[in-house]
This record gives sequence, C-alpha cells and structure tokens, in this order.
Amino acid sequence: MGKTTIARKYLNQHSEEYDHIIWLQVTKGIRNAFTEDVVLRTHFKIETTNIDESFQLILNELINLSGKNLIILDDAQNDLHKDRKYLPDTKHWEVLITSRIAFPEIKEYRLDFLTGESAIELFYTHYKIEKDDTIVKDILSPVNYHTLTTELFA
Repeated sequence: MGKTTIARKYLNQHSEEYDHIIWLQVTKGIRNAFTEDVVLRTHFKIETTNIDESFQLILNELINLSGKNLIILDDAQNDLHKDRKYLPDTKHWEVLITSRIAFPEIKEYRLDFLTGESAIELFYTHYKIEKDDTIVKDILSPVNYHTLTTELFA
C-alpha cells in the first residue's frame, strides 16, 4: 500500500474519533493547499486573494476550533520545513503527513516496498476483468512493484 492509501485507511478507521477533519493535497505547497481549498475559504469567509494573509486567517480560525481535530497533509513537499511552525499545534489538533521526503523533526513511519504477491493482490483489487498472475507479475516486476504504478496499471 502507498502513503495516501494508508492515510485513507487510517481515516476510514478513525474518522468517528474526530470532530473536524481536513484533507489537503499539498503537492503545490502547504500555503497554496490551505488558501486554494474552496471549503476552507467558504466556511471561514476568506475574501482576500493575498496568499499569506489568507493562510494566516485560515490558520487562526483552525486554532480556535474546539474538539478533537485532524489535518491530513498528503504528499508534503520541502516547504513543510518552512511552514510547519504555522500549523495548529494545540491539544485540539493532530496532523498526519504523507511524504516521500524525510523531515527529521517529525516522527516517521517508513513503508516497505510491496512484495510480488502483495502487488498482484493490489492489482486485482482494481482490475476485475480476468486473472493471470504470470502476466501481471511480468508487468509489475520491471517497476519493482511500485504501489502507485501497480494501481495505475490495473
């Protein structure tokens, strides 16, 4: 399983534990993810188009939300080093981050590569037409059973 899939599974298993959940795809950066999210902008009535100002306004609103809350930052990039200090860091918020980049200040859970058997099993969760493990293995082994590539091939 890949990073995003594991984050989705975590959310599916634990969503009832949270009062508010925010999932942001952060490939274009954390500031952009927060400020371009239509739901956040609408809910908090953010009207400014200035990215830095919008980012700060949204974070201020989030910090003031009560309850047990979760932010999932999917596919974090290098800007996390710079902007992490602005994320809600209160007893009310948990932050789950997926990334290919290691961030020394954040507890890391490394994902192992898929085995051939696991990759074939994953392939068939998406591909339902016919089964031929030999062909599937021939397709997936050159890409080292990479999770996302397996899902895309399926």
